Formats: sequence, C-alpha cells, structure tokens
Amino acid sequence: MIDVCKHIVSRLNLREPISYADCFEILEEKRIVSEENLDKYKNMVKFRNLLIHIVFKDRLSDFDSFIEEIKKAFSL
Repeated sequence: MIDVCKHIVSRLNLREPISYADCFEILEEKRIVSEENLDKYKNMVKFRNLLIHIVFKDRLSDFDSFIEEIKKAFSL
C-alpha cells in the first residue's frame, strides 16, 4: 500500500510526503482516498512500523555485515 501511495503521489506531482502516513493524507486531500478510511490506512502504517521494529530489533548486525560486504565489493 505504501509503495502504491508513493507512486500515485509521485506520478501526480503532488507534494513530497514527510512520512508514510502523510502520503495517505496527501491522497485524502486530493480525494483519491476517502476521509473515512484515512485513519485506517494510517493505523496500518503504524502497525507495519511496529512489526518492522519488533522483527529487526535484534537483527541490526545483519545490516552491518551486509554494509561491510558491499564496501568490500566496491572498495569503499
């Protein structure tokens, strides 16, 4: 949903969203999504963010090793 929202905002040359939730607010401002569903979509974003933090909280070292491999591959 977030990717679709960002794509629509971009294709319509609307203002740059400052957050994922703001992306849906922009669509509501333009009457692309309804006001009655706006809070539902924003809550879905909050839920997604919560899941990401729970899942990746203890996995940050995985990102560090990925970054190190990329640096090594490109001599950075």
